[in-house]
Amino acid sequence: MRRENFKIGIFILFFFIGSSTIFSQQFANKNYYLIDSLFLDSLSDLDRKLVDSILPLYHKEKVDTLKLSYISKITEKCYDDNVWPKYNQLLFDEAQEQLTNPNLSRTEKKFIKKILASSVNNKGYLAYSLGDYKQAIELYEISFDLYQSILDKDGLATCLNNIGSIYDDRGNTEEALSYYLRSLEFVEQIGDREGIAIALNNIGYVYSDKGQIEKSLECYRKSIKILEEIGEKQFLATTYNNVGYIYKMQGDNEIALGYYNKSLKIFKEIGFEEGEAGSYNNIGQIYAVIDNAKALEFYQKSLEIQQKIRHRKGEAEASNNIGALFEKIGEYKEAYYYYSLSLEIRKEIGDVVGQAHSYSSIGHVRLLQGNLIDAKKYAREGFKISKRLGFPESIRDAALILSGIYKYENNPSKELEMYKLYVEMNDSISNEETKKVTIKHNIRYQFEKQALTDSLGRVESEKIKDLEHSQEIEAQKLYSFIGIVGFGLMFLVVMVVLRGYQLKRKSNLALEDKN
Repeated sequence: MRRENFKIGIFILFFFIGSSTIFSQQFANKNYYLIDSLFLDSLSDLDRKLVDSILPLYHKEKVDTLKLSYISKITEKCYDDNVWPKYNQLLFDEAQEQLTNPNLSRTEKKFIKKILASSVNNKGYLAYSLGDYKQAIELYEISFDLYQSILDKDGLATCLNNIGSIYDDRGNTEEALSYYLRSLEFVEQIGDREGIAIALNNIGYVYSDKGQIEKSLECYRKSIKILEEIGEKQFLATTYNNVGYIYKMQGDNEIALGYYNKSLKIFKEIGFEEGEAGSYNNIGQIYAVIDNAKALEFYQKSLEIQQKIRHRKGEAEASNNIGALFEKIGEYKEAYYYYSLSLEIRKEIGDVVGQAHSYSSIGHVRLLQGNLIDAKKYAREGFKISKRLGFPESIRDAALILSGIYKYENNPSKELEMYKLYVEMNDSISNEETKKVTIKHNIRYQFEKQALTDSLGRVESEKIKDLEHSQEIEAQKLYSFIGIVGFGLMFLVVMVVLRGYQLKRKSNLALEDKN
């Protein structure tokens, strides 16, 4: 059976399954829930509780600006990608409409502009998650200008951080680091601990890409400490994932798997599907070394979720990993299909770094299939992009494939040229790896030791708080006892004085009668 027919059959099957589910449900009442096409039964428990707890307050509220704040809360706290964008659009529309009111006070206008900037930023995030980087940057810049007009440093930091993420995805690590550091400056100025933790996490990610492991782990450690203290679970789980990636790259798969599982547990607990899919993908990469079947299981779980939530970048990564697994077990036709799917998505969303990897992967599998024309075409494209980006690992992989192709073509000069480049890049990477290995155990010790110290510090801090609380309770009891005893003594004194007064009065009356 051809793959195209197989895909059509699956589509028809899922259409009927999906249709039976859709027709058995009813849309939520738009007059109450404010948005179209909302299936309450499809919401997670957390999202349902959030929406149902906020909307009664919204409908009771008479002040328009406060109504906006309630919708904003749903937009920011709701995890369902089929729901929050609809409330965000409502927020955007209502904020724009309210700004047309000529009778707004300066405070009201500033508040509404902040809400509008937030909704535009959320639109940028949605475009980013769908792979439309150009539109995402445009929206983030509009949001930045709105925040700048009201001098909102928190919002400015968020926009800078988001723009940095796009440059990071495009392989421009220096530009990304510049934006992340500017973001960190703003959040430090206003004392936003969550913002500081997020900026540190992103800076750590860039340092990791640049091979500066010690700096990276130091940023992650500080970020984790803050996130655990303030109880911010989503970003904590993301940071655990990033730490796991470093240990994976260092060859400490057992520790990496521990961090990935901690991350997955939190993402599942809070119902954040994008993070859950990322964790499945990372766990699959660990198992790819030891258990192909287990790795494929986790990759497919990741791919299913990525496709469901339409997270294109994650879908491309999961597809590429499945392709690599099929190539490893000799299923070249399947490998070619998944590599091509990954490349198609990466071209669509403008992921240049990913494209270089996909081109080289396809070139290699086509070489294994004996298709030299295709192999050369894809490998050359991967090599061209890798050289432009200057990534040694990508250049090495593409050069080795081209060396093999030129060998088949009986072109010894080109074969030698590419092989020399392969050796040069490999030595460069190996030297870096040697440096990493020499510091690996020290880094691991220092990071885990500091993390334990932070943890013990928190425990000790909690003990001190508990002790202080106990002392306060004991002191209150003592003060209460002293108060009761004092009141009793005062009562006795008053009684004695009154008794003396009464006796003296009686004595005086008796004396008067006698006289």
